[in-house]
Amino acid sequence: MTIAEHDNVFIFVPNLIGYARIVLALIAFWFMSTNYVISGWCYVTSALLDAVDGQAARAFNQTHCKHLSPPYWLSADIVEL
Repeated sequence: MTIAEHDNVFIFVPNLIGYARIVLALIAFWFMSTNYVISGWCYVTSALLDAVDGQAARAFNQTHCKHLSPPYWLSADIVEL
């Protein structure tokens, strides 16, 4: 898939994985004080997805959206911390 075929970088697979990471990290934070099992699983899943998004970007040839990546992924990592 080239940028000419699909130019909406917000729905690229690695970005969808990143959105899921942010949601999971927020859910983990929400349940941190009440249910540590849900919190732990959401946090671990979010961290594992961090390793998957780069592989997905290469597999789907979606590594060319570098103008979105630095601020977006930094915010995903900060939420996860």
